[in-house]
Amino acid sequence: MIIVPGTKRCDSPETINKGWESMKQNGFVGVFTLPTSTRSRLLALPTALLTAFGAATLSAGFADAANWYDILAEATDATNVIIPIRTGNADLGFDHYTQKHNLTKYYVIQHAIRTAKPKTSGARVEYLVEFKHAKSRGKVDDRATLHIVAQAATRTDDGKYKTTDNKNIGVITAYCEGRNTCPDWLRDLSG
Repeated sequence: MIIVPGTKRCDSPETINKGWESMKQNGFVGVFTLPTSTRSRLLALPTALLTAFGAATLSAGFADAANWYDILAEATDATNVIIPIRTGNADLGFDHYTQKHNLTKYYVIQHAIRTAKPKTSGARVEYLVEFKHAKSRGKVDDRATLHIVAQAATRTDDGKYKTTDNKNIGVITAYCEGRNTCPDWLRDLSG
């Protein structure tokens, strides 16, 4: 079981994996996130489609469709500041922290932004939330402190990035303090 502060009990990673295994047995080989201006949509691609078009063609098509400034999700913090999660690139946003820090789901980031007391310094906003993991009988066997850095302005401090929608830049990075990557149980949380 995964314990998330301020929420009800979440499904275990084992339950989530059973659903994924069922999809693979029925010919689905992947789940891709397609960015839109307001939310992401999940699309499971059957093996036949990958065979017909080739995985490389599909991957290249998805990469070209996304701009760093596309908003994948948003969360409103305790001070009513809206913090977008943007597609990003190697410098900031989802593409920056997902590969480097093993955080591939929006829910964990959104939950932390909604529940943490923000620490601000100019337009820079930071959120820190401790998550606890318990395998059985509520005994905590692991902890992780999620640290999120966001920009609550329409441009970065160095002026390199400016939004086209006049909304905040949003999440710059997210990582677990004291670890190279966040644990899988934290990555796999869902609301």
